[in-house]
Parts: sequence; structure tokens; C-alpha cells
Amino acid sequence: MKKLLGIIILGLLLVVSDTQAKNVDVGNGITIDIPKNYKYFQINYKKLKNLLVKFPNLKKQINSKDFKEGLKFTGVGKNSKLTILVENQEAFKLVKKLSTSKGITKIIKEFESLTEAPMNEFIEKAVTPDILKKLEGMSSKKEVEEWFEKWLSEPNQDKIITQISNDALNSLITKYKIHKYAMVITFDKKMDNDAYNDLQTLGKKWCVFDFKCKNNKDVEHYIVKEMSNLLKEEAFYEDYSIEFIETKIGINNKNSLFFYTKMKMENDMSNLFFSKGELLASTKNEKLFFATSSCSENCDNFFKITNEIFDPIIKD
Repeated sequence: MKKLLGIIILGLLLVVSDTQAKNVDVGNGITIDIPKNYKYFQINYKKLKNLLVKFPNLKKQINSKDFKEGLKFTGVGKNSKLTILVENQEAFKLVKKLSTSKGITKIIKEFESLTEAPMNEFIEKAVTPDILKKLEGMSSKKEVEEWFEKWLSEPNQDKIITQISNDALNSLITKYKIHKYAMVITFDKKMDNDAYNDLQTLGKKWCVFDFKCKNNKDVEHYIVKEMSNLLKEEAFYEDYSIEFIETKIGINNKNSLFFYTKMKMENDMSNLFFSKGELLASTKNEKLFFATSSCSENCDNFFKITNEIFDPIIKD
């Protein structure tokens, strides 16, 4: 349940700039046109980290050796930048709340309040007299907590808890109208040199993990397959069906490799988790950048807007 909320928070956690501007610097010398009636919000990694480390579980992960090595490998420095575009005032209000630790705490409490009643109802029905007897016979509070945590993770209980969490998230999505957004992420340090050189050979000499690619179409199929496998490994996406609608790979005008895909995702447990989205990945000055979009309502016009954002980046 907390993992699901964490995904929402990490995806939208920003320092707010209530600004409407046509042309905006998103980092690494890349500029984008902001569509009419959209607002953009930005935060750099230094500010984001200072906010996240106030939460013990995230602090431990951020300060771990593996996490720091991953940042260095991909080129994430303190001035790496996240820019998000939203079109309505309610989504903007949510971003405001998520721009401070106090606001994050409020959203967490709001989420927990939405799950409290259904969770209590579920526990009352699911904990039978036999289970209560077993718990009463345990020697310590720690033993009870460990058993209960293991019991909750079993498939039958986990499915119900996931549904309760999804219902709560649905309520938040509806309240804050988080139906359309686009993000651009730029890294401010050069990525690992060997990895960068390998990326530039995709479709020419060899593919990652020794996959032998004959042409760009082979590369596209390979990357789509790997993305699908990675998503399937994440518990959050296990109830999703994912369809890749369009995929492109090529070299832009600056002789840098780019990968673009448009996909459709549907959740078996909730219509509100249906979405169409885009992912663009490339490099500039040997630094990685990504652009993504997501839409769950009235998407035809939305993708016309995002095409205006993504096309110049691909051609740059």
C-alpha cells in the first residue's frame, strides 16, 4: 500500500513554479515549448534529495552505496532537473502540497484516511477466532507483528489490500484530476563512458546483453521486450496489460541515438488506471535525458500537444 503511494509521490514531487511560458529551459541546453493553458513545475535533484531524506525509509535507500553508484553511472548530479507539465488547477494544488515535507505528510494522511475504514472492515471479517487464538498464544509483540505481516502478504489478503489501495488512489486521482501530465528529466553529468559508447552502437554492431541486432527494427523489438519483462517483474504492474502502439529508434540531427515509444496500459482492477503514455530516451552532450507523458482521459488532443514537445527534441 505504501509502495503504491510512494510511486504517486515520487512521480509528482516538485518545487512549484506557477508559471505559463512559451519556451522553457529544462536542462542540458534543451528547451521546450509549453502548450497553451499548461503550467510547468521544476525541481533539481539537490532539492528533491533534501526533501526525500526527511523520510527514514527513503533516506536509507538514497544513502546506500548501490544507489549512489547508480547515480554516478547514469550521470545524476545535484543540478539534474525534473520538469512536469499539467493542465488544471486541481493537479497544481496537489503539486503545491507535495513540494514540502509537511504537504507530503498531509497527502499520506489523506491516503491513510481513505483506507482506514475498508481495512478495518476487512480485518474484522478475515481474522477468525482460530487466528485470534493463535495470536494470543504468541510470546511477544514482535512475533505477532511478524506473523501478521506474513499473513497479509499471502495472495488472498494481498489481493484485497491492493484493491483497497487502488480505490484510495482512485479517489485521490479523481479529486486532484491527475489525468494528463508530461515530464522531462535531464541529467547534468556525463554518463559512464563505456555505457555511452555502447549505446551509440545499438543497431550497428551489437546490442546490450550480447543480443545480436541486424537493424533498428531488431533493436526496437529487443527494447520493447526488455521493457515488458521489467514491468512484469514489478508488483505494481502485475494487474496491467501493456500494449506498445508505436516504437521508433534512430539518430537525431546531433548524431545521438534516440528511442521513442507510445504505449497503452490497462488495469484489470480499475478503469481509472487505464492510460496511454509516451517515453522518449536519448542523450545530449553524453548526458541522458528522458521525456514521458501519461493520459487517461480525452487523449487525442493531448498527444497532439505532446508531439509538439517531443518532435523538436528528437530532431534536435
